[in-house]
Amino acid sequence: MATIDSVGEDKEVELKIIKNGYTIEYVHDAIIYDEKTQESGNFVNQRRRWIAAQLDYFRSNFLDGFASLITKGNFDYFDKVIQMIQPPRILLSGILFFLSLLYGIIYFLPYTALKQYFTPGFYWWLGLFAGTSLALLFAIPRRFYNKQTFHALLSLPKGFILMFISLLKVKGASKKFLHTEHSHSDEIKHN
Repeated sequence: MATIDSVGEDKEVELKIIKNGYTIEYVHDAIIYDEKTQESGNFVNQRRRWIAAQLDYFRSNFLDGFASLITKGNFDYFDKVIQMIQPPRILLSGILFFLSLLYGIIYFLPYTALKQYFTPGFYWWLGLFAGTSLALLFAIPRRFYNKQTFHALLSLPKGFILMFISLLKVKGASKKFLHTEHSHSDEIKHN
């Protein structure tokens, strides 16, 4: 941690650990206290910082990750670097939804000359959206299928809009630390 000097410290630590050949294991019964802020302004700032950090880590580690893959066979490090360029899941889902909607409108319009410029077609985008949505739903453990999760799903459009705003404001976010205020830290129960 003493060598970390960035706004995305957790991602930098993860990259350094994997680069050095260590394995990060999944602990099934681990309890992690990490509040995802509820306030819109804090949400935008937090996600803006995360997206900026990911893009910076991708840019600064891509060549090193590729070289490490070729010379040392360190696939895990290269894979982690590639993961940094992936859009957040809520953005990916929202963009796929809007592309499906756009291509659906074009698909059902009577202008065949227009359709030739929009490939792949509507069903490809709809399939990508459906597949991505199902993968995200399958990733949620069954015990979390409850009323709270349903309400969270209803708030996804707002989350997408806020995340999109974060993406538009990403410039300069990695240069300074944007503190995220937490509202429930006093509610943590210690076992």
